[in-house]
Amino acid sequence: MSKTKAFSFASLFCLGALSACTIPETELPNSTSKTSDGGDTTTVGVVDDSKGFEVFACMGSEGSTSSGSGEISECAKGKINIHKAGNVDSACEVDPTATAWGDQAIECVVEGHELDVFFHGMSLAYNVPTSMCKYFEMSPYHYWNYEVGAEPTAISYKVDKDTETFLVSPTVTPVGSATVAASGEVTCTYNYTSEIPAGPNCCEGKYTLAVSRWVPGAANGSECEQTGVAPDIVYVGCYVTEVSTVDMGGIHSSCLAGPAIKTQARSRSGFPKNDLYNVDG
Repeated sequence: MSKTKAFSFASLFCLGALSACTIPETELPNSTSKTSDGGDTTTVGVVDDSKGFEVFACMGSEGSTSSGSGEISECAKGKINIHKAGNVDSACEVDPTATAWGDQAIECVVEGHELDVFFHGMSLAYNVPTSMCKYFEMSPYHYWNYEVGAEPTAISYKVDKDTETFLVSPTVTPVGSATVAASGEVTCTYNYTSEIPAGPNCCEGKYTLAVSRWVPGAANGSECEQTGVAPDIVYVGCYVTEVSTVDMGGIHSSCLAGPAIKTQARSRSGFPKNDLYNVDG
């Protein structure tokens, strides 16, 4: 038997008096408007200026058709119930006369049968009235699927000349950002590639690695040892520190997940971009 499952979407915003709209999700069926760069027309919603900003939910990705009044008259595979959070009888909409921020920012919940949504997916349609919104910004949902934090900026350690073990525990800056194995292998805390199944490497940037090792015969370094007296000094060796820069090879955005990761263009850093439309053309 199919279960009913609720999907909560972050706040739906209709902003400014009212100059802009921001909503999460992906599908924009029906009606048209110019793109933000003045290019060809692009579907942006069911436009009905007599109604407020509203979100509708359809089963499947085929979208919907609208009646002359702007109502969603048919979804290809059926409608899915969507309502304001905490009020199952209230549509997911912003009243066109709303002026207070508390009335303009709404949170909605989609409730559908779990297996229906699993097999057919879901699309959202929007009524974006030109009387409320001059610009429409779509910000599809995305979230951190893996934890991301401060990566190491500097790591240093000293290896005993006789045992090849650490003389002093490695220093990692900031603390907790990485671990150093006895072999000297460094693992950033937010690199999940060694997990089963393997995850992403979310460690971005570079760190400075300073390793102090005993070098036989070296005359310059620290804790040098020598035999004989001048002018017949023989250098036994010194601890010599080698400094290198290590690229962690990952990127923060690889730890993201959600619809926006599949539907949106990405910035150079890999984060999903919002879509911006000019509603009144």
